[in-house]
Amino acid sequence: MDVHYHINIVVHLHQYGDAPAAPEKEGATGAVMLSDYLRRQLQLVADSRSLSTRRNYMTAVRSLQAYLEHDVPLSEVTAELLQGYERWLREHGVCLNTISCYMRSLRSLLHDSPDNAGQAFSHVFTGHTRTDKRSIPVDAINRLRKLQLPSDNFISLARDVFLFSFYAMGMPFVDVAHLLRSQVGPLNIVYRRQKTGHRVTIGLMPQLTEIMRRYRDSDSPYVFPLLHAGTEREYHVALGRYNRALHRLQRLAKIESPLTSYVVRHSWASAAYASNVDLPVIAQALGHANTKVTMTYIREINDDRVAKANETVANQLG
Repeated sequence: MDVHYHINIVVHLHQYGDAPAAPEKEGATGAVMLSDYLRRQLQLVADSRSLSTRRNYMTAVRSLQAYLEHDVPLSEVTAELLQGYERWLREHGVCLNTISCYMRSLRSLLHDSPDNAGQAFSHVFTGHTRTDKRSIPVDAINRLRKLQLPSDNFISLARDVFLFSFYAMGMPFVDVAHLLRSQVGPLNIVYRRQKTGHRVTIGLMPQLTEIMRRYRDSDSPYVFPLLHAGTEREYHVALGRYNRALHRLQRLAKIESPLTSYVVRHSWASAAYASNVDLPVIAQALGHANTKVTMTYIREINDDRVAKANETVANQLG
């Protein structure tokens, strides 16, 4: 049985250097607490790491926070705790390479900790694995689209979210879940990726409008009824539920490859490439802002061209 904890870490990264860091707090026994140590470390790397690295660190810390239920002394960051965290990530559909990224980020933050917490990471996955093919063909997505499903059911919502993500140029589930009604305009959807902050513009096609219309009566600020408070823990619960629904949809649609939240993004990219969409256009649509060579070409591609490319892919579904 996994033991769960909860920590609450708030870090403000200042544009012009670090804010004065508060001293690390000690627990009742005089031990340094994990939340305070991580907060301190994040402040220390604010100016010494690239923006993408700092974001990786923050994402890893937020993920760990979603797993834990209360703060613990730094000395309790053991192999057993980290192995439980790794199992929890796997159960929520997180792939091995992403798990490795989280673990390596946390290991870096805890490397010089006084309780040698960094040593516990030798018992979890921190390497790289070859990525299996995650895309599914367009005909499989069409079978999914044509399934007769009961309305007002989470499995129908999961199917709608999957199709919306495909029509929206492979929008990641985290961005679909956090998509606000205020980000939907009369002609475009404009949002920033949760992971990278990259700005993405999507032409508002009829397929997208039709799906969103089914959830327009909700009082929520979100487009889809997946989140309420918008907390990290709530998001991970929604992600786990979504992946379980996708597994059921995979069986119903007789799709051979595993159907997970990652599949739709790869499927859109594969369909776009098969439709002879230029690679720089695909890169911009997917928000690959950290690829220097790709970005050299992407700067000259406007949103209209990306929107036309998306229509080419989406129209394959009929």
